[in-house]
Amino acid sequence: MSLLLVLILEACPDSQDFRAAQCSAYNPVPYRGRLYEWLPYQDPEDPCSLTCHAKSYSFVAKLAPSVKDGTRCREGSLDMCVQGKCLPVGCDLQLGSEKKVDECGVCGGDGSSCRRLVYVWGRTPFSPCSVSCGGGKAFRNSLH
Repeated sequence: MSLLLVLILEACPDSQDFRAAQCSAYNPVPYRGRLYEWLPYQDPEDPCSLTCHAKSYSFVAKLAPSVKDGTRCREGSLDMCVQGKCLPVGCDLQLGSEKKVDECGVCGGDGSSCRRLVYVWGRTPFSPCSVSCGGGKAFRNSLH
């Protein structure tokens, strides 16, 4: 008997993105002498820095050397930033774990628990024509 773990993580309804909240906290803080509305920006080179995009402007700025602990390193990933470093979070939701879901859908599995189905396809010969002269139909079935 194997246990299938299907992990579906959804944001709480009406919750603000954690990185977005950290950026918007800088809205009332002057940057280079003026105020901006800050939106989250994911810096691929430094995913744990608080880098934000100035709304309606074509620039980004690093507003803090690191995001708050627990911020996801990148959208769609479980990995999270802790003390400015991106640490792995496995499908078991453990910090530092690198467990992945295998092709069978098992967290930390090795693919051996899948129920393997083998299909052999073939076709039957055509049936006799449904009429003896013009306009008829012949059928054949696919077998599996």
